[in-house]
Amino acid sequence: MLSASLSGIIIQLIFSPILSRIYSPDVYGLFSIFNSMAVVAGVFATLGYNRAFVLPREDSIFRALLRFGIRATWITGFLVLLITLIFGNTINSTFGSEDMGLWIWLLGPAIVLLSFDRMALDWSIRVKSFKKQSLISVPITLATKSFNALYGWLISSTVEGLIFTTMLHYLVRIVVYVLRIIPGATAFLRNAPNAEVRKVAREEYREYPRYIMWGNAIHTFSNYLPILVMPLLLDSSRPAGLLVYAGLILDLPARLMNSAISPVFLQKATETHHRNPEELGALTRRLYWNLLFISAVPLLILFVVGAPLYGWVFGAEWTEAGAAAEILSVYFLYRLIGSPISSIFNVLRKEKQAFGFQIVLFLFKLAALIVGGLYTDDFLELVVVFSIANGLTYALLIGWVFALLRQPVVRILLISIAVQGALLTGAYYLKLALFA
Repeated sequence: MLSASLSGIIIQLIFSPILSRIYSPDVYGLFSIFNSMAVVAGVFATLGYNRAFVLPREDSIFRALLRFGIRATWITGFLVLLITLIFGNTINSTFGSEDMGLWIWLLGPAIVLLSFDRMALDWSIRVKSFKKQSLISVPITLATKSFNALYGWLISSTVEGLIFTTMLHYLVRIVVYVLRIIPGATAFLRNAPNAEVRKVAREEYREYPRYIMWGNAIHTFSNYLPILVMPLLLDSSRPAGLLVYAGLILDLPARLMNSAISPVFLQKATETHHRNPEELGALTRRLYWNLLFISAVPLLILFVVGAPLYGWVFGAEWTEAGAAAEILSVYFLYRLIGSPISSIFNVLRKEKQAFGFQIVLFLFKLAALIVGGLYTDDFLELVVVFSIANGLTYALLIGWVFALLRQPVVRILLISIAVQGALLTGAYYLKLALFA
């Protein structure tokens, strides 16, 4: 799984400078709004049942959950299609995405494909097809990125090229998963569960559409919130495109940590909690300090040279995205550290508190964007307000985790702030010396 994630990151790094010279920030902004809507709505499309696919011991119960998810997805896709057919122009004008035009009608089909792709992925995890999954992910990603570049270069560099590529990516993966990755998938899908099995499955996993789905929805919506809200505040789709590319480099270490560090730490922390619970605090603290110094170096480099680096790598149109990345790098340090150690909530079975943090994070982000939007119509100034709110929220998360572990919260945070402050001061003066 890690090798597949790393290969996907490498492919993205190779194609991003090519695609940024084909599709403008405005076009990427239109696509980012479309994609964010699809991802957020896609959380509701499966009713959260896909999150439970690995749990049932009996295939009959799993088959019922799969059927629930498929049926709910078709209904959601149809309703969204109906809404876009009726209110498509209103949606576009609200988000400053009038140039999207009638392509907004593809939102419903995109949600269906996205949701089926998620269910196929979770199904493959249930049957432990990890090796096959890794083998097919690279050629599919490479093929769809190539299609994306060729479509924009030879046919049109407008938003439909990005939408078609995304939908094609989902469609190809679904077909390959069903026909090649998941053994006996087509035969399994043909066998419908009886009414009694459906009743048992619905009752046993009733908390998923009631609670799990909503927790996942808040987390997902929180991640895509700035992409959806900034166009509303600034009356333009361009900020969404700039934000996506600003996060392109910043997200790479986060994705690697989620693939490599987070699962290992979760396993190690769980074992430690069972065998020597008094050592769990020290284990978490060691990871925290290691991540602080490892993450600080690349983020400080980005803080110093973000704008010229983006202009050189992605093209002059993307220099403003690099300036946004410089600002975001300050808060991303806390996100990179906070995300892996947040596994402690699961280890200590404090899932409700983890859900509470997601609500706090969402509200802080929303409040920061709204308050910032009232006082400025400048994209970078709004990014500053957003970064400050996020940094404070993730600092709260870190303190929360160490409080659960009965560690010296104030001392840890003060040392962290002092270290980051000293590094940022040095980086700032280096920046002045280089570009003043």
